[in-house]
Amino acid sequence: MKTFLPRLEASPVRCVLLPAVSGLLMTPALAVESASAAGPAGAPGILMALLVAFLLSAVIVKGLVLWSHKQEHRQEMMMFCMKSLVHSSTDAERADSARALGKARDAGALLTLANLTWNEEEPEMVRQAAGEALDEMARRVRKYARLIPDLKSAAEQRDFRRIIELITVNFERDAQKHVQSAYILGRHYMRLGRYADARDWFERSESRNRKFNLYGNRIRRRIVECNALLLEEADNMFRTGDYQGARQHYAALSHGLSAADRRQWAVYLRSACVYCKLLDYRAADAALQQAIDHQQKTDLVLTLKPLLEAILGRADTAGSPAKAPAELIERAIDERASAIMETLRGQQRTGRRA
Repeated sequence: MKTFLPRLEASPVRCVLLPAVSGLLMTPALAVESASAAGPAGAPGILMALLVAFLLSAVIVKGLVLWSHKQEHRQEMMMFCMKSLVHSSTDAERADSARALGKARDAGALLTLANLTWNEEEPEMVRQAAGEALDEMARRVRKYARLIPDLKSAAEQRDFRRIIELITVNFERDAQKHVQSAYILGRHYMRLGRYADARDWFERSESRNRKFNLYGNRIRRRIVECNALLLEEADNMFRTGDYQGARQHYAALSHGLSAADRRQWAVYLRSACVYCKLLDYRAADAALQQAIDHQQKTDLVLTLKPLLEAILGRADTAGSPAKAPAELIERAIDERASAIMETLRGQQRTGRRA
């Protein structure tokens, strides 16, 4: 059931309204008590006091209802402007929506405008309108009078860490979490090259976006972009010999990808190759088994698995005769892991699905 009672705790006049309403509600009881003490002679005056009290109560309730409707209208207009900024295809309309948001007092409006000013992909007209709207909001809203200039200064200096700090302190420590703040944090972690952190914040933003779909599928595209950059970074670590770093990146990827992406990018097979370089053959064999279970590049898996079974067979039965020296098997595993990774990187570059 929808209620029209306003949130008095958010009203700047709550200190006046709450005592006034309380006093008016107590007036009938006080009037009755006075009537019993004054006797019949005081009845007309008491009746007049009761009438005045009821009339004032009606006026205040009517005012509160009208104030509530006005607040709801402002909220609806703000949501309309934010959606128009995201989904409108006309730059002039988006600039007008940005200017309209400058009249709001809501944190979501501030974050939406700030994100526009920092987005290099936005047209200059829209970014300029968003900047002007932020300046107006800083003049009108006392609690943002210092925060907005601090954010704009950090943006001008391209101090992404400072922006992350300001957004986290001011918008991520309250009970109310904003989809825009998580999205902004994700974008700035991307600018810092911290793609795992960026993906984490985009995933939070996507979860919050379900309540009120402000960004559509834009957040999902950012998550996919982070995954691709993480994969590229991990492959480069493997190529340069940073196998521990590559192992950590592949592990993070395996927990953040869909089943289809894990199959396409063969994350478990890549992990197996890293473990081979680290000489952790049992972990490599376990990763290969996961690759088989998830149908990841089975043809490549089968070129490495016999070699791992051979080296593990030698480790399990140390007294049994060997078909080949351990050094030769280890060298073959190392070469095979490098060859598989080179094949996977080539497939990734060409965008083929094996």
